Amino acid sequence: MFDWCFVLNPCLHFRKGSNDAPFHARIKTKGINMSLSQRKLLGIPLLLLIIIVYATIAVFIYENWLTGAHNLILLAYFVIAGSCWFFPATWAIRWMSARPDELPPSQH
Repeated sequence: MFDWCFVLNPCLHFRKGSNDAPFHARIKTKGINMSLSQRKLLGIPLLLLIIIVYATIAVFIYENWLTGAHNLILLAYFVIAGSCWFFPATWAIRWMSARPDELPPSQH
């Protein structure tokens, strides 16, 4: 069963001192120590950029290859394209919202 609580609050299941840190908390920042507010300051424009680029690509695909396609193909495309932006946006939001005490010591 899928755990929606983890999607809505990725830090809910993470215990302090546990080595089972969520994926977003294990991402290395190449030696740059960023606070929560710094990650949010960087993450909001990053999230907007992800959404704009994704929407541009989705419209480009629709305009160039799917105009005049059968309605069932269009329905499938819009369902898939309309839900796939969720995954990169979720990664960015999880990275932004990880508190410093939830990050491994190398990322404090």
